[in-house]
Amino acid sequence: MTISNNQQITFWLNGVESYNTKVEPQIMQVPYYLPANIADELRVQVKDIVMSTYRLRAIDCDGNVLGTLSLTPTLVGSEYVYDLLTTFGSLGVSADMKVRVEIITSLFTASITGGLEEPDHTLDGDITNVNLTFSISGGLEEPDHSLDGELINVVSDSYRLGMSPPAVVCTELPITLYRRSTEPYAPGTTLYLDLNCTLPAIGYDHVVLITDGAIYALVDGVIGADTSETCS
Repeated sequence: MTISNNQQITFWLNGVESYNTKVEPQIMQVPYYLPANIADELRVQVKDIVMSTYRLRAIDCDGNVLGTLSLTPTLVGSEYVYDLLTTFGSLGVSADMKVRVEIITSLFTASITGGLEEPDHTLDGDITNVNLTFSISGGLEEPDHSLDGELINVVSDSYRLGMSPPAVVCTELPITLYRRSTEPYAPGTTLYLDLNCTLPAIGYDHVVLITDGAIYALVDGVIGADTSETCS
């Protein structure tokens, strides 16, 4: 991850002490807070060579998260540029507050839909990620308790995306897209730009699976009909 130097707020990477946390011998520490209005625009931009999920969040002095917003990714050449234009007010910041702003990221996430049969039952376990497949280790406290849910898994492949006419897609650079493992590479399946399967591959007319070569229509990220054309 590369953080732009042209930021309104200075960000420090994990493990690097900020001005307000670094202790210097024989110097009295006085925290400094950048003054701002809650209506002031705040722009944050980072770059990465892989698709990830970047969010901006504001935290008050007691450690409470006030608000979280997602950065929007755009593929520029071989890098992803993540951008967010917002205001302090949109992050849940009120007047006369002192806050810390953080950029957080996660490469892999898993979600479970559904829940335990009884609200007083608990699930003891960990969600782990290995080669883009998810598993739950651990189990329910009682063997006769059941878990009603689904663990979302994703599959990644190399695709070419392009605009009309169909043959143009053959000259595009391959990129990695994702689909849910329960859905095949076939018409009706949605392709996503991120591992979390939250950002459909919108804005393109055609798609080609590198190992397949057949050109399919793409409508709002959903695979459409086979065009009967191929990339040789």
